[in-house]
Amino acid sequence: MRLTLMLVISALVLVSCRGLPPATTESLFGNQVQAPASAFRRSISFPKHQFFPHVLIGSSFEGFTIHVPEGVRRIEIPEDTGWRVGSGNEVDGIIKKNLGWAGHPADEKGGKTIYEERAVLGVAARVRGRTLQIASFGEWHSFEGGCFNQFVLTVPPGVQVVERARPDNYLAERMVAEGWRIVPTRPSSQKDFAKIAGEKASQPPFADDE
Repeated sequence: MRLTLMLVISALVLVSCRGLPPATTESLFGNQVQAPASAFRRSISFPKHQFFPHVLIGSSFEGFTIHVPEGVRRIEIPEDTGWRVGSGNEVDGIIKKNLGWAGHPADEKGGKTIYEERAVLGVAARVRGRTLQIASFGEWHSFEGGCFNQFVLTVPPGVQVVERARPDNYLAERMVAEGWRIVPTRPSSQKDFAKIAGEKASQPPFADDE
């Protein structure tokens, strides 16, 4: 009897140490779908001056929501992300997609615009063990600037939040091949971004590590 009880307890411990089942698109995003490119026209802001021919620099503000699966103890977010603790069981965020590039090399054909580049930039998510990982993709850098993402997030209470390095020159196709799911976004605004960014971030109590 005692041996049987010990075996049952051992089995329960092993189950509790395992990771969660693979997250599906539906479990992470519900019935959300990616808004069409035309919907983001009013989400894009521009600086007062455009300095470079064939380059239309600016920022696109886009909201997103990720449902946090039951059992997740830790959330990994891109480094230099502004965040605070919310009240629900979701990660609500705004991504600011930036194009700030001087247009070199000079033989770049067709130039670049924030309208086109915003479609390359984005955010992805996946579950590993008991960790929800959130990553940035589509960023690239040069000595003349480039494309980069900024994030502000609200996270559920009671989870550990840690930062992870941002991959450079990762595109959506590579993220999907590595098991990530592309997070659908919706139009947002610079005002909404500033509202969340203005809140002082605070660290919730750490959950146990995996």
